[in-house]
Amino acid sequence: METGEHHHMGTNRILTILGVALLCFAQEGTSDAQTKKKATGGAGMSEAARGVQLAQQGAHEEAIAAFTKAIEANPKDARFYNDRGGVYLTIRRFKEAAEDFTKSIELAPKDPNGYS
Repeated sequence: METGEHHHMGTNRILTILGVALLCFAQEGTSDAQTKKKATGGAGMSEAARGVQLAQQGAHEEAIAAFTKAIEANPKDARFYNDRGGVYLTIRRFKEAAEDFTKSIELAPKDPNGYS
């Protein structure tokens, strides 16, 4: 049970961090979230699309590799961090997920995707 208890404690910590982030976001508002969205296309989009497809097929490690290539091609695109964070979350790699979601929020603080 000790391992399970540790897992729940880590999950609760991440949920608390995400809750606090959501509260901060709610206070800032979303008035210009739409204006900060990047245009479709650009560096890394094909790798990101490949990553989405791989994640949907359950090929999580391959999806992470594809999103990592997308990030390397365009390290300022918050969507790629958010997508890779989602895969990390799916496979319960909470530390990496939190790091990617944090980076996504840093790059696009008004975009609700990084918080959800």
